[in-house]
Amino acid sequence: MPSIFRISEAASLAMHTMVYLDANRGQTASARKIAGKLSVSEAHLAKVLQRLTRAGYLKSTRGPKGGFILNADSNETTLLEIYELIEGPLPNNSCLFPVRHAAVAIA
Repeated sequence: MPSIFRISEAASLAMHTMVYLDANRGQTASARKIAGKLSVSEAHLAKVLQRLTRAGYLKSTRGPKGGFILNADSNETTLLEIYELIEGPLPNNSCLFPVRHAAVAIA
């Protein structure tokens, strides 16, 4: 039997962060605020936020009123895209059914 699908903490943080920012669309949130809402390490989250920003999914602003906000182009972002940004391509060899990857939109 194929192994069970596992999601790393970094991929989980990335997906939860994107969902949180989408739910608060238009509002800037600091790494500290997001980490508090998700009850996670701010240091680990900061690394994930950096990757999401470099990939163009988020915009970041420095300063006392700075933080992270969804990029306007992220309306069609899928959780699969976020997962693969962190983990790399999802292998399709462990599924027992012949299915295609379903797009799960965040918005």
